[in-house]
Amino acid sequence: MRKICDHHGGLMRGWQREEPNAARSFREATDNIEFQSDAPVSLPPPLAPGGAPL
Repeated sequence: MRKICDHHGGLMRGWQREEPNAARSFREATDNIEFQSDAPVSLPPPLAPGGAPL
């Protein structure tokens, strides 16, 4: 999973840096900017009532 994410992230980073229109609407916005992300979330493991990992 990490290799796939790193590869895809590298491709996106290159596209965002090299494509003039990649962030055009964001740069031109004057207010009410909305940020969206579809990044996966890593949650900590659940804990028992005493704080010990389940």
